[in-house]
Amino acid sequence: MWVTIFFFLALMPWLDPPGVFSFKWDLNNSTATLISALLGFLLQWSAALALGATSATSLMVF
Repeated sequence: MWVTIFFFLALMPWLDPPGVFSFKWDLNNSTATLISALLGFLLQWSAALALGATSATSLMVF
């Protein structure tokens, strides 16, 4: 996990021009980004929980 985070942070300026550094980070943009990240995490977590409780086929049907 830490290797992935390291490479993501190291390559972000080249993969996302003009990049995160030129983005206007005010309260509204930061809040929207954090809420989006939280919802994405919860979606992936619920899929992992469903996969652990059922089979992969059941998860795809679900």
